[in-house]
Amino acid sequence: MQRGAAEDRADEKLKRVRDEFVQRVSEEMINQLLDKLLKDGVLQNEEKDSVREKNLTPANKARSLIDAVIRKGHEASMKMIAHLESKDPMLFQQLGLSSTQPSQSDHLDDSELKPKNRAHSAERKKKICPSEEKAACKLPRQQDKPDGVKSGKTQGQDLSEMRLLQVAQQLGKEWKQVAIYLGLETKDLEDIEEAENSVKMRKLRMLVKWKRRRKPGQATAYHLQKSLEGMEDLPHEVHEILTDMIDNQAAK
Repeated sequence: MQRGAAEDRADEKLKRVRDEFVQRVSEEMINQLLDKLLKDGVLQNEEKDSVREKNLTPANKARSLIDAVIRKGHEASMKMIAHLESKDPMLFQQLGLSSTQPSQSDHLDDSELKPKNRAHSAERKKKICPSEEKAACKLPRQQDKPDGVKSGKTQGQDLSEMRLLQVAQQLGKEWKQVAIYLGLETKDLEDIEEAENSVKMRKLRMLVKWKRRRKPGQATAYHLQKSLEGMEDLPHEVHEILTDMIDNQAAK
């Protein structure tokens, strides 16, 4: 198995999906990938500017981007694949790319990691504090409370794209009404429909666009449910899944 994994290099994976990537990726996603890869050190400023300025169409920009990354080899290609999985899970699935370990950990919310850390911290405090000094041991537990507020127990963490995909799958033909309730405009819907033929993908892109226009901490399940509470045609399944997400966060 290790030999097969070694032979299946990330740059070879990108070569196999190159044509479909060029056909499917949106210009918005191209720009996000350019920014991420520049930050990673995969691309230099001149390369990033070249992709944007020397190519007039989104397809040419996509072709220039993926070719530049492929030329840089396995490590660079692996980073691009990880960003694709994190930023556009629907496109990642459509391309048939295999999951990479770093991007899987990216999908873990801080709220999913903190309870374990808090439990471990509490266990250490129990060992450190002598049993006869109960009053002294209470102070660290009281200091844990603000941490609970910071992690967003009341309203939760901002929705990941995987969570938004779960919501999108429950939407029907009323998804354009949802977009209007979320503050999107007709031009936004036209751009979404032009960029993607898949209806499921359009629903996801609509929700992602809403999230990106919100401030950090203002794109939670609570905020999404609150924005849609006046919509009479909203499917009951959407209410249920958002309520479950809010309850799960509160339980943490």
